[in-house]
Amino acid sequence: MAEFVYLNGRIVPEAKALIPVFDRGLVFGDGIFETLKAESGVPLFVPQHFKRLHRGLRAIGIEKSAIDKLVDDIKEGLLFKLLRKNGLMNNAASIRITITRGVEKKGFAPRRPTRPTVIIYTRSVNTEEVKRAQTSGLTGALIKGYGPALPGIKSLNFLPNVLGRGEANSKGLFEGIFVDSNEGVLEGTASNIFIVKNGKIKTPVAGSGRAAGGVLPGVTRGVVIKIAKRKKIPITEARITEAELMRADEIFLTNTLWEIAPIKKIENKKIGKSVPGPVTERLQEAYRGVVE
Repeated sequence: MAEFVYLNGRIVPEAKALIPVFDRGLVFGDGIFETLKAESGVPLFVPQHFKRLHRGLRAIGIEKSAIDKLVDDIKEGLLFKLLRKNGLMNNAASIRITITRGVEKKGFAPRRPTRPTVIIYTRSVNTEEVKRAQTSGLTGALIKGYGPALPGIKSLNFLPNVLGRGEANSKGLFEGIFVDSNEGVLEGTASNIFIVKNGKIKTPVAGSGRAAGGVLPGVTRGVVIKIAKRKKIPITEARITEAELMRADEIFLTNTLWEIAPIKKIENKKIGKSVPGPVTERLQEAYRGVVE
């Protein structure tokens, strides 16, 4: 079945969702994106995602007013319309919003304000795969020598993440976990990371695009931190070393689609006595109470 895509103010069949070859998103990876999750036709955490979207636009120098049309369309029910047209009102679905700087043929650096390209498409989420990840756990590989292109910004410069995931998969493992040159654990290729030791949670500090060592301020990450504080589970945002990671009692990852998924193995090292561990399981239960 043909899918429908939102492109620059219109919902069109995917075959007509075309952009110019000179679009800077294609030529330079000049843009940002957000991925939301919808449950039974209801997009989750929209304000939080748009707060991060605006922060990303500001970081790369695109005026907030450039997406006024998008904001108005979403207020008028755009996301619901797109989910309905794609037959996703009764399923879990992902919604990807991509914004590029638009078309500029001259030069490497942007010379003048351009009209951004705005694309939204939806996909069905395999809920059985998500459930397996949450109950049976995922595996991880340590990725060294490179990291996210712009720490803290969900930019279209995603090649390090693509290569990191590929490196993990080539080892027969799933998620790649970036480790910096000082053996500091950063984040997964598509996730934030948390460790649990003696009942206490720790996660790397989220930073802005040009902050050395900063990680992406994930929306699910933020929700989990609030849940932990509300449940009186000790939680700290601080540097995590590779050695700490490998000695953890529990490790879990967060992202929009997996929500909270435990890690059962890093490289060849088994993590924890049970999967999910008791703290992870408690957070999973509380998180579902927030979104259901």
